[in-house]
Amino acid sequence: MSYARGLTVVIEGTGDRATPVECDGDLVADALPPAQPLTFAVVAGALPVWAGDPPPAG
Repeated sequence: MSYARGLTVVIEGTGDRATPVECDGDLVADALPPAQPLTFAVVAGALPVWAGDPPPAG
C-alpha cells in the first residue's frame, strides 16, 4: 500500500488470483484479472456532500 496526492487512483492486485471489484454496491467477483490495474479519475465537486453540524460537546 502506498499513499500519494493527485487526481488518479490506481489499484493493482499483486497476487496470482483475480481481484473482486465493487460497482454501484454490487460485488463483481473475479472482475480484475491478476496483475491488471484498475484506474479511477477523481473528480472534485462531482457530488454534493453534506456533513451535519457537530454534536454538542459534553
